[in-house]
Formats: sequence, C-alpha cells, structure tokens
Amino acid sequence: MLQIHWSFQILKGSYQKGIGRDYQVTMAQSTFSEVLSEFLNAVENSICQQWITYPTRDESKIYAQAFYSKFGIPGVLGCTDGTHIVIISPKEGKHLYYNRKGRFSLNVTLICDHEMRIRFMDTTHPGGCNDSFVWSMSPIRKEMERSFGRRNKHVVVR
Repeated sequence: MLQIHWSFQILKGSYQKGIGRDYQVTMAQSTFSEVLSEFLNAVENSICQQWITYPTRDESKIYAQAFYSKFGIPGVLGCTDGTHIVIISPKEGKHLYYNRKGRFSLNVTLICDHEMRIRFMDTTHPGGCNDSFVWSMSPIRKEMERSFGRRNKHVVVR
C-alpha cells in the first residue's frame, strides 16, 4: 500500500528527499529508491509503450498538415527540446554526468506533436553531453533520415 501512496506522491511532484522527511509516513531512502525503481520500470513497460509513440508515416502527414495550419511552417512533424533531470551523484563515471550548470544530471530529449503530446523521449545520455551531441546520436534523428530523407520533413529544434 505504501508503494502506491509514494508512487502517487511522485506523480504529484514530490521528490525523493522530501519523502524521506515526510512526517505522516516515513520511508528510508534505500526503501524509497527501490520503490522508485519499481514504479519507473512499471511506467516504462506499460504507460510509455502505449502512449509515447512516434507517428507512423500516415500520422506524419496529418501532423505536418496540422503544424502548417497552426503555425504556417511546412514539413514539421514535431518540436524537440532537451532538459536536464538532476540526479544524485553516481558512484562511477561522475564526470560524465556533471553538467554545465554544476549539477549531476541526465540530458533528456523530448519531442512533442502539434497538440503538445510527447511522442519521443530519450533518457540515455549523461548530463555532461551537450545538446548537439545528444541529437546527433538520437535514434529518432536517424530514423527520420531513413524514413523521410534529410530534406522532406523536419523537427523544429530549440
């Protein structure tokens, strides 16, 4: 029951360190880390696979038309941006995760469609990687080039 309670606390925006200091129900940091890992695996294995999907070729045509209708930009399939998710210092390879803002993080890339729905997420890069490197290594960039070529469809990069 506590696992469900803390999982909902995560969804409401509570963070790991705050939960360990909760006065109503306490949970050790190590226990919370296990619960968080189980929760994130469950989300990744069920929710993400169902809801975070990049458009098919047919959907791409609809998205490109929607972007053009809404913003007047032709050939756009999605908008992408990166963000740094702060993490606790890893035990190994610390220098890889140390970002330009002086924190340890993951450099996460998201792509949203014309309705601001997340269509792609890449959480595989440590915070020390710059955005251009992350994009150059992105499997979605490679897939887009393979599917659409380099000149036909675009993702707006911020």
